Amino acid sequence: MIGSYISEQLLREGHEITIIDNLSRGKFENVSPLINTYDGKIKFTNDDLVDYEAAKKNLVGIDSVFHLAAIVGGVKLAETSKAAVIPTIDCNVARACVENNVSHVLYTSTACAYPVSTQTPGCVGVKMTEDMMDMPAEPENLYGWAKLYGELMFKKFHEIHGLELTIVRDFNVYGPKEDNDPVMSHVIPMLIRRTLEKPNVPLTVWGSGNQYRSFMYADDAARGMIGAFKQIKNGSPVNLGSEEAITIRELAKTILTACNRTPDDIIFDRAQPEGVFWRCPDTTRARTFLNWKPEISLQEGINRAVTYYRAHLK
Repeated sequence: MIGSYISEQLLREGHEITIIDNLSRGKFENVSPLINTYDGKIKFTNDDLVDYEAAKKNLVGIDSVFHLAAIVGGVKLAETSKAAVIPTIDCNVARACVENNVSHVLYTSTACAYPVSTQTPGCVGVKMTEDMMDMPAEPENLYGWAKLYGELMFKKFHEIHGLELTIVRDFNVYGPKEDNDPVMSHVIPMLIRRTLEKPNVPLTVWGSGNQYRSFMYADDAARGMIGAFKQIKNGSPVNLGSEEAITIRELAKTILTACNRTPDDIIFDRAQPEGVFWRCPDTTRARTFLNWKPEISLQEGINRAVTYYRAHLK
């Protein structure tokens, strides 16, 4: 989903791009309007980067890579073993970049790679800085471990092969076009789908609803990632996200209101996972070096997402 937003912004800047996606989560319809609008400037390849040969052949003649390919989803998916394939994808991309003399890679990491000790109830109000990624490592799940390994691996390729490197740690990106699987997707598209599909049934929210998250609209994420790519080449990580945290309880109320539902019509399922208690970034580095901050408020972003999913709900 984020890739389609990055693609659109790069095309507007006049770049020629190639998109590689196996469409396991994404949809071709997310980029087909771009293909129609920017004919000759964009190429789409349906391929799987788990296969090294696929990575190598598709990066021939490419000078820069925005690497977003991964197994991504909500808290339920993060608890599965699906993320175990991420290091294979990352290694294939890194090797293919060196093989094809790619000059610069942006690696998309995650807030999930931060230590769980920085995300407890006692940490509420303490925003997470890039230097909190201390060793020994302590990500909350396999997805976080896989992404942390990816950071370390790409840094080593930067050191040994001179591959220019940008690392961004995204915090809860959302927006229209995101997968809204009712079990495995991220919280915002999942709750919007549940709300719209069953308008006469209370909205079921996993966990206590007391856990905090911050959310970043996809347009803001794409703008920040492109800005980071232009400014950072030495592998120094940068947080991208909103510094305004909200409880999942309040998020659910906001979604219900945006869907013209009673905001307190909620059931909390404490038997389901809820993840860490607190997660909110310090974005001083992004503001200082990229002159970046989010522009789309959570209310506006949710309104846009609800409009999209209402029109596309099957």
